[in-house]
Amino acid sequence: MVWVLPFYLGAQEYRMPLDLPPALSGTFAELRSHHFHSGLDFKTQGREGHPVYAVEKGHISRIRVSATGFGNALYVQHPDGKTSVYAHLQRFNDTLHSYLRSRQYALRQSEVDLFPEAGALPVDRGTILGLSGNSGSSGGPHLHFELRDTRSEHPLNPQRHGFACPDQRKPELRGLAVVGLDARYRETSRRERFSFGKPADTLWVLRNLVPGGYGLEVDAIDRLDLSDNANGVFRAWLSVDGTERYRFEASEFSFDETRQIDALVNYERKVAQGKVWHRLYRLPGNALSLCQTDDRRGRIWLAPGDSVRALLWLEDASGNTTRQALRLCAAQSSAPSIDTLDAVLWNRNRDPRFTFGQHRAWLPAEALYRDEVASVDTNRTAQGLYGKAIRILHPGIPFRSPLQLEFDLGAVPYRIRSKTVAVRIADNGRFSSLGGSAEGGRWKANSREGGTFGLAVDTIAPKVEWLKPRAKGAVSQAASLRFSISDGLSGIGQWVLTLDGAWAVLEFDAKTGLLWHRFESKPEGRDRNYRLEVTDKSGNKTVREGVVRW
Repeated sequence: MVWVLPFYLGAQEYRMPLDLPPALSGTFAELRSHHFHSGLDFKTQGREGHPVYAVEKGHISRIRVSATGFGNALYVQHPDGKTSVYAHLQRFNDTLHSYLRSRQYALRQSEVDLFPEAGALPVDRGTILGLSGNSGSSGGPHLHFELRDTRSEHPLNPQRHGFACPDQRKPELRGLAVVGLDARYRETSRRERFSFGKPADTLWVLRNLVPGGYGLEVDAIDRLDLSDNANGVFRAWLSVDGTERYRFEASEFSFDETRQIDALVNYERKVAQGKVWHRLYRLPGNALSLCQTDDRRGRIWLAPGDSVRALLWLEDASGNTTRQALRLCAAQSSAPSIDTLDAVLWNRNRDPRFTFGQHRAWLPAEALYRDEVASVDTNRTAQGLYGKAIRILHPGIPFRSPLQLEFDLGAVPYRIRSKTVAVRIADNGRFSSLGGSAEGGRWKANSREGGTFGLAVDTIAPKVEWLKPRAKGAVSQAASLRFSISDGLSGIGQWVLTLDGAWAVLEFDAKTGLLWHRFESKPEGRDRNYRLEVTDKSGNKTVREGVVRW
């Protein structure tokens, strides 16, 4: 069966990219780690290999192959000003595969980002582009599909452009929090509720609240008819005494702003508890186009004795809605204002700079989403570090612009300075690499959130293990040359394979560490000598050599 659904906004109809019931495991602008989800994740019945179709005529405008991210991805530009994207593919069709291989061998690069000339690779509506897969940073077999505005490159919500999916289920309000906010939008109190009736349109009354500012946060999801996955909501809005205060709508966004999701969610609680709370108020540094607020940025002010009625609406892309009403009642007494914060603050409009020994760090102006309590410890130590560590704020504080770090290399022996790595140090002492580079006797790196940082070295080469051919019945014994590779600190940097001295394409799945070369044909009666070099980002190299016998 081919699933064809109407195009909502008055343009041509698209067809679905799969000949499967349109079940979703991810929706547009879902709240992901440090980014909004930029498309729809179509389920593929738990397996790879389903034909993936062009949703309309056009031409291939981009082919990207990467060990991470979208993996094997295709971009099709259409005459109507839209571009469709098909990601995590297992492989491309024969025409595209041949084009890809010719460019990879010409460039001697396995990972490529190609932009064919317009019209060089035309496709028709329903052309099989390739097979669905699990490549790149995919967490399981599925098709990631996007629709973008070609001119702006903004991702658009496909469910609002004809790619509707069966859905008669209302969004679920799993949790609601009333948060006391000081003048700088820092949390001073919190009351949460997790149990709501069905439907959830009953009144929740909170009495004797301390006079001052408040904001609402929600834990909300949506489920569709053909899938029980916890997906994101399309729209959330808040009114107070009949006046709209906040609106979030997942219709379109820019990739340039997607990192600001760390201000939309309560990032501190996400890091500490693993729970995602959507703020229905706007931090001073939140400039997201998906959010609209009143001049109070969604913040509710309660004077002594005030009583206000707040109404929360949640809506999915199919128009199903859930609502929840609240009454917030302030105490009559004029208690001390919750805006009083007895702490030294970093003003987000300034650029604080620090010196610790011979090391330096600074935050650009407006890197913080709000003013934060100043917290710097320049006297930390950790086993395996060269010199002292520095703690700046904590991991629950995200930065809109990166924290700049400079470490003096004087403590690192000259013979191993090329192996230097800036690291983040977890509370359990474990290192994670920030990478970086040398410049003028210093090692420079940056971080997108607070934490503890220091300087280490990586002198250990990657691990490389040859994997025996699979048994007959799965893949022919010599169909591919396969390895498992990993690195302990700086991470895998590059990999190069030669067969009888000639460069050869490799495919790499970073999430599993599987590296392989697929033989396009079997040369009867001929052995092949191979040499594999795997180098980490600190320049440590492992070499494996052998013979492929047919």
